[in-house]
Amino acid sequence: MEHRQRLHDALPRPNHDESARQDFVASLRQYSGRVLGAANYKLYKAKVEPAFDKARGRPPASVDEVRPLMTAEPYYPAQQPGNDVGQRHRYGGAPPDRPE
Repeated sequence: MEHRQRLHDALPRPNHDESARQDFVASLRQYSGRVLGAANYKLYKAKVEPAFDKARGRPPASVDEVRPLMTAEPYYPAQQPGNDVGQRHRYGGAPPDRPE
């Protein structure tokens, strides 16, 4: 799977390690969004939405109504660390404790 950005004269040329890091971060973010995000959607449809509808007699009107129920589910928070790490590495470069 190719994740690399197209090279342009204005962009710096990444070395091998930086390219590998960028590929890993892209793969982590894709996994987090595709696999964990799909599982969270299934969780919502199978458990959270029916519980909300049963308690209030209507489907949720906004994400703000759903958030407390989703965050109470043990599986739901699993997606966030992958997103956070991916975001930090994508825009922040190497972590400060990594030797250069």
